[in-house]
Amino acid sequence: MVGFFWIESMIQTKCLLSVAEKCDLAADHQDTKTKLPKIWYLLNFLTSTEYIKTFPFFHKLSSNDQYVLARYVILPCFNLHNSYFSISKKYDTCLQPDGAKEPTEEDRHYSFDVKAVGPLIRCQIELIEYILLKAICISQLQLRCQSCRYKKCIEVGMNSKALELNETEKEALNFKKLAEVEKEQLEFPTIQAIISKENQNKTIIDMLCYLELKIDQFKNSAYNPLVIDYMKTTEELVTRKSILCLADHLGPMSGWPINRKVELPKVSRMRDVPDIDMKYSGPPARPIFSPANQKMWMFFNMMTTIEYAKTFNFLQKLDLNDQIVLVGQTTLLCMNLHNSYYAVSRKMEKCMHPDGTEQPQRDEYHYPVVSMALAPLIRCDIQPIEYILLKAIGLCNPTVHGLSEHGQTIIAKERQQFSDVLLDHCLRNRSDGPSRFVELLGIISVLLRQQRLQKDIHIYHISPIISRFPFPVQFLDEIMYS
Repeated sequence: MVGFFWIESMIQTKCLLSVAEKCDLAADHQDTKTKLPKIWYLLNFLTSTEYIKTFPFFHKLSSNDQYVLARYVILPCFNLHNSYFSISKKYDTCLQPDGAKEPTEEDRHYSFDVKAVGPLIRCQIELIEYILLKAICISQLQLRCQSCRYKKCIEVGMNSKALELNETEKEALNFKKLAEVEKEQLEFPTIQAIISKENQNKTIIDMLCYLELKIDQFKNSAYNPLVIDYMKTTEELVTRKSILCLADHLGPMSGWPINRKVELPKVSRMRDVPDIDMKYSGPPARPIFSPANQKMWMFFNMMTTIEYAKTFNFLQKLDLNDQIVLVGQTTLLCMNLHNSYYAVSRKMEKCMHPDGTEQPQRDEYHYPVVSMALAPLIRCDIQPIEYILLKAIGLCNPTVHGLSEHGQTIIAKERQQFSDVLLDHCLRNRSDGPSRFVELLGIISVLLRQQRLQKDIHIYHISPIISRFPFPVQFLDEIMYS
């Protein structure tokens, strides 16, 4: 056996496990005096490499990925195999197949090689458990770059000089290089701010609170979209510049609250969807929206929710298709949560809007669906910070169908961040923190069901009516059919 070999060359060679059968036949005719002792340390390394090569997924990886994976899994497989072989023979030391105890207690690395023996004895691991655990070591091992890991430790304040080293380790070449690097850093010091988890969470909460204030200001503003704005596509609404700043320029809407009674349409039975006998403003055949201080809340709330989503930095990291897919699948959920919380926070058990109108009312076709989220919010007595974090979690849904793998990774990271902040908030402010956290997350399942029912109502009830309108509501159809 060659004592020194490159991992790359061992990975690329043909599997050597079949050599064992030929060697067994030859061993029967070989003089025992001419047999050479095996170098178990190197042979076990070779065997672990051959073990990895037997997995089909390994050959689907690129050469570089194979090399990186092999570097990180050879030692775990090596140690697990040796430890299990020893305890299966009722030994608590490192036993080799030829009966040799390598390494011996006198060897310097003995304490490291037998570390896995104790846990295996303690849990009385069985054969099937061992082989599955060994396979898991390969398929689910989280690869870490030691250099990057060390750099991150230094960035958060780790003092490498506080390491407990013996005299021999202090003379190691790597430690001397480390000392030289730290000496250079002392000569040219850099000041780095250390942000605690508590401060980081507070920053996120403050950001979401400010965003919610801007959303409320926008809904109360004098901005009232034109008909042409409702004819835009989802892509046009996502890619255009944010219009939340219009609230500062236009100021609040005048003439609110509004006292008006609108008869229930006979066909749609929904006051937001008038029957086809609308008044028109001449040849262009455009409906007249009067007076100017009355907003079409169903459309306006959806547009506002899209503007809300566009304020998150992670959305800009997604490609355009992922942005459209995510907005299409989360707009209704976030809109329903916002509308329901707006009513609940004002001690009302009905669908209220900033102009004082109730839409929809109890006699309307879609009222049971639109009001679905009111009861859960009232029941759990949701607080403002819990609401804004839950709304952000609802927006960051990596399970949406149609997202790219890259988009799912980015969105999952954001959802985890907001979930961690919500959990931390519950633990700090509630005696029943964990159960409170689960209770709040349970509201999302209600919102998802509500969103699905709303899309069904639009497809089977609303769409046949508005298809006869003289102008298409493009983004509404795209969201409802997504």
